[in-house]
Amino acid sequence: MVVINESMAEFYFADRDPIGRRMRWSDPQLQFVGIANEWRTIVGVAPDTRDYALDAEPPHVVYQPFAQEPWPGGLVVRTGTDPSSVARSVVELIHALDREQPIENVRTLEAIRSESLAP
Repeated sequence: MVVINESMAEFYFADRDPIGRRMRWSDPQLQFVGIANEWRTIVGVAPDTRDYALDAEPPHVVYQPFAQEPWPGGLVVRTGTDPSSVARSVVELIHALDREQPIENVRTLEAIRSESLAP
């Protein structure tokens, strides 16, 4: 199962509904990073995000359950208070579940946005 973003859906399935269609990774370089080339069924389409820069076109993105291909990822936490005030609690909670879990690059969305706009 995978979810693709709107840009990918429009590019590959402009005149068709992508839900229920199948895709797979075919780039041999992806095998190097541990992504299998097994067929996956598209089960949803997510809105585009601008992960690299706000002025860049959204890349084609595929989301899949961690259990299918466990590889490093990220965690986003929404809070109604100052994000820096809950960061330590989130880190402590993760370490309570798995002491060996590496945690790095703890940043606020504002910091990420500033880095994106800096260039």
